[in-house]
Amino acid sequence: MLDDRVSNEVYIDKILELTNYQLKLGWPDDYKRHLIETLWPSLFRTSNLSMTDRHSLWSLVNQDEYLTFKVMGSCGHFYAVEYLVPFRMKSYYTNLKAKILVHLMGTLKLFYEFLNEPLHWCDVKFDNFGLSAEYPKRFLIMDGDMVFTESRMRHFLQSTKCTRDTDCHFFDCEAKCDYATNHCTDRVNDNIDVFCKKLVTQLFGNFWTKSNRYLAACHDESMNATERLADLRLVWSWSLSDV
Repeated sequence: MLDDRVSNEVYIDKILELTNYQLKLGWPDDYKRHLIETLWPSLFRTSNLSMTDRHSLWSLVNQDEYLTFKVMGSCGHFYAVEYLVPFRMKSYYTNLKAKILVHLMGTLKLFYEFLNEPLHWCDVKFDNFGLSAEYPKRFLIMDGDMVFTESRMRHFLQSTKCTRDTDCHFFDCEAKCDYATNHCTDRVNDNIDVFCKKLVTQLFGNFWTKSNRYLAACHDESMNATERLADLRLVWSWSLSDV
């Protein structure tokens, strides 16, 4: 906890510093006013932070999910997120697999559109999805403990010591061991790989056609990872622009 005697300006500087440490986004000083007003909307009304506000906000910013989820309100170090209906994959849902595929792609799209860098999700499974009437073309993540900014993912992996590749497998996020440094490399698979392997294949098996660009992204080996993402971005731009 910060010294209670520091000025509001110093406190806000420290909030920016802590947020950058948590997310590894490197936001500049001129972003701090926008950041603090986003994290603590009541500042619009009061233009100042009480000591209670300071203690509460400091506790909240130390919780990763508070920074990455849509927060509806808070009280002390507790916070509430929007209400979601848990999604539980059932065998008979395969009759709705085309609609589920759209939801998956709407969700995947947003991982590549988070602020100024992508997000990485390392615990991909249907049980971690929720549904909201407010978002008819995508799922929402129920548990964000395994969601990381790209900078934070890179920092975590490159700080991890290893003697073999499996030491660099962090749930669904995989890297390789650099034997010259005995530290992990950057991630070698991506969100698309994992969505395809763990979710799309569960619905469609190995069936795919080039006319369905979503399924082709999982199976068309003529494209490398960069081309695949570029192709998906193009499809997203006209089919899921309102996600």
